[in-house]
Amino acid sequence: EFDRDDCFHDEDGESIDEDIINEIRTIYDEILKKKVPTYPYENYPDSSLGEFISTELDQYVQSKKVSLEKNEIDQIQKVIDWLSKQHSYLNTIGCEKLTDVSVQGWNSFEHISKPDQSNDVIKYIQGGFSNFLHIVFGNKIPNDNIELNSMVKRICMYEDDQYVSIEIIGKNKEMKTYQAEHVICTQSVGCLKKTMHDMFVPPLPYSKQLCIEKLGFGTINK
Repeated sequence: EFDRDDCFHDEDGESIDEDIINEIRTIYDEILKKKVPTYPYENYPDSSLGEFISTELDQYVQSKKVSLEKNEIDQIQKVIDWLSKQHSYLNTIGCEKLTDVSVQGWNSFEHISKPDQSNDVIKYIQGGFSNFLHIVFGNKIPNDNIELNSMVKRICMYEDDQYVSIEIIGKNKEMKTYQAEHVICTQSVGCLKKTMHDMFVPPLPYSKQLCIEKLGFGTINK
Protein backbone atom coordinates (compact mmCIF):
# COMPACT_ATOMS: atom_id res chain seq x y z
CA GLU A 1 0.00 0.00 0.00
CA PHE A 2 1.32 3.46 -0.94
CA ASP A 3 1.88 5.87 1.96
CA ARG A 4 1.37 9.44 0.81
CA ASP A 5 3.34 10.77 3.81
CA ASP A 6 6.48 9.42 2.18
CA CYS A 7 6.12 12.03 -0.59
CA PHE A 8 7.35 14.89 1.61
CA HIS A 9 10.61 14.86 3.55
CA ASP A 10 12.72 17.32 5.50
CA GLU A 11 16.46 17.91 5.01
CA ASP A 12 17.24 14.90 7.20
CA GLY A 13 15.02 12.58 5.17
CA GLU A 14 12.24 12.42 7.76
CA SER A 15 8.74 12.27 6.28
CA ILE A 16 6.30 15.13 6.82
CA ASP A 17 2.54 14.69 6.90
CA GLU A 18 0.93 16.15 3.77
CA ASP A 19 -2.07 17.33 5.82
CA ILE A 20 0.27 19.45 7.96
CA ILE A 21 1.85 20.96 4.84
CA ASN A 22 -1.55 21.85 3.36
CA GLU A 23 -2.76 23.26 6.68
CA ILE A 24 0.25 25.55 7.13
CA ARG A 25 0.16 26.63 3.50
CA THR A 26 -3.47 27.67 3.93
CA ILE A 27 -2.69 29.66 7.09
CA TYR A 28 0.39 31.13 5.41
CA ASP A 29 -1.59 32.31 2.37
CA GLU A 30 -4.29 33.81 4.59
CA ILE A 31 -1.67 35.84 6.45
CA LEU A 32 -0.22 37.16 3.18
CA LYS A 33 -3.59 37.95 1.60
CA LYS A 34 -5.56 39.24 4.59
CA LYS A 35 -3.34 40.27 7.51
CA VAL A 36 -0.26 41.69 5.79
CA PRO A 37 -2.23 44.21 3.63
CA THR A 38 -3.94 45.59 6.76
CA TYR A 39 -0.74 46.02 8.77
CA PRO A 40 -0.88 49.64 10.09
CA TYR A 41 2.72 50.54 9.28
CA GLU A 42 1.81 54.23 9.23
CA ASN A 43 1.48 54.09 13.01
CA TYR A 44 3.89 51.26 13.83
CA PRO A 45 7.57 50.66 13.02
CA ASP A 46 7.96 48.80 9.75
CA SER A 47 9.11 45.22 10.28
CA SER A 48 10.30 42.53 7.91
CA LEU A 49 7.71 40.38 6.21
CA GLY A 50 9.42 37.27 7.57
CA GLU A 51 9.21 38.52 11.16
CA PHE A 52 5.57 39.50 10.77
CA ILE A 53 4.58 36.12 9.31
CA SER A 54 6.63 34.25 11.93
CA THR A 55 4.84 36.11 14.72
CA GLU A 56 1.44 35.28 13.24
CA LEU A 57 2.36 31.63 12.69
CA ASP A 58 3.83 31.38 16.18
CA GLN A 59 0.52 32.52 17.63
CA TYR A 60 -1.22 29.86 15.55
CA VAL A 61 1.20 27.16 16.73
CA GLN A 62 0.78 28.21 20.37
CA SER A 63 -2.98 27.88 20.03
CA LYS A 64 -2.56 24.34 18.66
CA LYS A 65 0.06 23.08 21.12
CA VAL A 66 -2.47 21.69 23.55
CA SER A 67 -3.95 19.36 20.94
CA LEU A 68 -0.76 18.42 19.06
CA GLU A 69 2.12 16.11 19.84
CA LYS A 70 5.73 17.31 19.84
CA ASN A 71 6.44 15.51 16.56
CA GLU A 72 3.60 17.38 14.87
CA ILE A 73 4.80 20.71 16.27
CA ASP A 74 8.30 19.99 14.92
CA GLN A 75 6.86 19.20 11.49
CA ILE A 76 4.86 22.43 11.49
CA GLN A 77 7.99 24.42 12.29
CA LYS A 78 9.90 22.74 9.46
CA VAL A 79 7.14 23.60 7.00
CA ILE A 80 7.14 27.22 8.21
CA ASP A 81 10.93 27.45 7.78
CA TRP A 82 10.67 25.98 4.29
CA LEU A 83 7.91 28.36 3.20
CA SER A 84 9.88 31.39 4.41
CA LYS A 85 12.67 30.47 1.97
CA GLN A 86 10.61 29.20 -0.96
CA HIS A 87 8.04 31.90 -1.66
CA SER A 88 7.46 32.11 -5.41
CA TYR A 89 8.15 35.87 -5.62
CA LEU A 90 11.48 35.93 -3.80
CA ASN A 91 13.49 35.50 -7.00
CA THR A 92 11.40 38.16 -8.73
CA ILE A 93 12.20 40.82 -6.14
CA GLY A 94 15.82 39.73 -5.68
CA CYS A 95 15.70 38.41 -2.11
CA GLU A 96 16.78 35.11 -0.62
CA LYS A 97 14.34 35.10 2.31
CA LEU A 98 11.28 36.98 3.50
CA THR A 99 13.20 38.65 6.32
CA ASP A 100 14.87 40.72 3.57
CA VAL A 101 11.50 42.23 2.61
CA SER A 102 9.69 44.85 4.68
CA VAL A 103 5.95 44.69 5.23
CA GLN A 104 5.62 48.18 3.79
CA GLY A 105 7.61 47.18 0.72
CA TRP A 106 5.51 44.07 0.21
CA ASN A 107 2.31 46.11 0.41
CA SER A 108 3.58 48.34 -2.39
CA PHE A 109 3.19 45.42 -4.80
CA GLU A 110 -0.04 44.85 -6.69
CA HIS A 111 -1.41 41.70 -8.30
CA ILE A 112 -2.37 41.98 -11.97
CA SER A 113 -3.89 39.09 -13.88
CA LYS A 114 -2.55 38.29 -17.31
CA PRO A 115 -5.27 38.57 -19.97
CA ASP A 116 -4.37 35.20 -21.50
CA GLN A 117 -3.72 33.35 -18.22
CA SER A 118 -6.28 34.23 -15.57
CA ASN A 119 -4.56 32.16 -12.89
CA ASP A 120 -1.15 33.72 -13.41
CA VAL A 121 -0.18 37.10 -11.99
CA ILE A 122 2.42 39.75 -12.61
CA LYS A 123 3.94 41.75 -9.77
CA TYR A 124 4.81 45.40 -10.13
CA ILE A 125 5.46 48.31 -7.81
CA GLN A 126 2.62 50.78 -7.58
CA GLY A 127 3.43 54.33 -8.59
CA GLY A 128 6.84 53.51 -10.03
CA PHE A 129 9.29 56.36 -9.61
CA SER A 130 6.87 58.57 -7.68
CA ASN A 131 6.49 55.79 -5.11
CA PHE A 132 10.28 55.66 -4.76
CA LEU A 133 10.34 59.40 -4.05
CA HIS A 134 7.74 59.05 -1.32
CA ILE A 135 9.66 56.23 0.33
CA VAL A 136 12.97 58.11 0.28
CA PHE A 137 11.76 61.61 1.08
CA GLY A 138 8.48 60.92 2.89
CA ASN A 139 6.33 64.05 2.94
CA LYS A 140 9.23 66.44 2.40
CA ILE A 141 8.39 66.90 -1.30
CA PRO A 142 4.86 68.18 -2.03
CA ASN A 143 3.12 66.30 -4.84
CA ASP A 144 2.81 69.55 -6.79
CA ASN A 145 6.60 69.78 -6.96
CA ILE A 146 7.04 66.44 -8.74
CA GLU A 147 7.13 67.36 -12.43
CA LEU A 148 6.76 64.40 -14.77
CA ASN A 149 6.74 64.63 -18.58
CA SER A 150 8.61 67.93 -18.35
CA MET A 151 11.87 69.15 -19.87
CA VAL A 152 14.64 70.92 -17.98
CA LYS A 153 15.71 73.92 -20.03
CA ARG A 154 18.35 75.56 -17.86
CA ILE A 155 20.15 75.08 -14.55
CA CYS A 156 21.67 78.25 -13.14
CA MET A 157 23.99 78.29 -10.16
CA TYR A 158 24.27 81.44 -8.03
CA GLU A 159 27.31 80.93 -5.84
CA ASP A 160 27.08 84.25 -3.99
CA ASP A 161 23.49 83.62 -2.93
CA GLN A 162 24.12 79.87 -2.53
CA TYR A 163 21.17 78.54 -4.48
CA VAL A 164 20.40 76.89 -7.80
CA SER A 165 17.64 77.92 -10.19
CA ILE A 166 16.01 75.26 -12.38
CA GLU A 167 13.91 76.31 -15.38
CA ILE A 168 11.59 73.69 -16.82
CA ILE A 169 9.06 73.47 -19.63
CA GLY A 170 5.97 71.68 -18.34
CA LYS A 171 3.78 69.22 -20.20
CA ASN A 172 1.46 72.11 -21.13
CA LYS A 173 4.45 74.09 -22.50
CA GLU A 174 4.34 76.53 -19.58
CA MET A 175 7.61 77.76 -18.08
CA LYS A 176 8.29 77.13 -14.39
CA THR A 177 11.25 78.01 -12.18
CA TYR A 178 12.32 76.25 -9.00
CA GLN A 179 15.02 77.17 -6.52
CA ALA A 180 17.02 74.65 -4.51
CA GLU A 181 20.24 74.28 -2.57
CA HIS A 182 21.38 71.28 -4.62
CA VAL A 183 20.57 69.62 -7.94
CA ILE A 184 21.18 66.01 -8.94
CA CYS A 185 21.34 65.62 -12.71
CA THR A 186 20.76 62.09 -14.05
CA GLN A 187 20.52 62.65 -17.79
CA SER A 188 21.58 59.97 -20.21
CA VAL A 189 25.05 60.38 -21.72
CA GLY A 190 23.71 61.21 -25.18
CA CYS A 191 21.34 63.86 -23.85
CA LEU A 192 24.07 65.36 -21.68
CA LYS A 193 26.47 65.59 -24.61
CA LYS A 194 23.87 67.49 -26.62
CA THR A 195 22.54 69.88 -23.97
CA MET A 196 25.40 70.57 -21.55
CA HIS A 197 26.65 73.69 -23.36
CA ASP A 198 23.27 75.45 -23.20
CA MET A 199 21.77 73.97 -20.05
CA PHE A 200 24.28 74.93 -17.36
CA VAL A 201 24.90 78.55 -16.34
CA PRO A 202 27.74 79.20 -15.77
CA PRO A 203 29.10 76.50 -18.10
CA LEU A 204 30.50 73.33 -16.60
CA PRO A 205 34.27 73.39 -16.00
CA TYR A 206 36.23 72.45 -19.10
CA SER A 207 37.57 69.29 -17.42
CA LYS A 208 34.02 68.03 -16.84
CA GLN A 209 32.95 68.93 -20.36
CA LEU A 210 35.91 66.99 -21.72
CA CYS A 211 35.01 63.95 -19.62
CA ILE A 212 31.42 64.06 -20.87
CA GLU A 213 32.56 64.38 -24.48
CA LYS A 214 34.86 61.37 -24.16
CA LEU A 215 32.40 59.25 -22.20
CA GLY A 216 31.12 56.38 -24.32
CA PHE A 217 28.04 54.21 -24.09
CA GLY A 218 26.83 50.95 -25.58
CA THR A 219 24.91 47.73 -25.03
CA ILE A 220 25.40 45.82 -21.79
CA ASN A 221 24.34 42.18 -21.72
CA LYS A 222 23.62 40.43 -18.43
